[in-house]
Amino acid sequence: MRVLSFLVLLATSGCTTTRMGDFSMIANQNVQVPMRMIQKDVRGKACAAASYPSVEAAIEDAQRKAGAGDALTNVTLDFETQFWVLFVVNCIHVRGDVVSLSETASPAANR
Repeated sequence: MRVLSFLVLLATSGCTTTRMGDFSMIANQNVQVPMRMIQKDVRGKACAAASYPSVEAAIEDAQRKAGAGDALTNVTLDFETQFWVLFVVNCIHVRGDVVSLSETASPAANR
């Protein structure tokens, strides 16, 4: 019986790797880049049932809410899983400041 239980446990075990996003630039410390602030503290969200949403979709949602911008700074990312009776919903929440990195942005605009 123990061998059968072990085989069932082994057969139902597993793991998965999921790409969560592709980034043009990412840093865990302050980087001096010329930018212009569009809107502070914007939240974006992307959800998918029974699969994984993309980080890019959550970032695009935040940029769409700000009406402009091509990057986020001071970003936090949260991953949420909602377990329902018949299905699972995964969501990525992004929160940060939407900025423009266009050539016309000046370093003084950071302040």
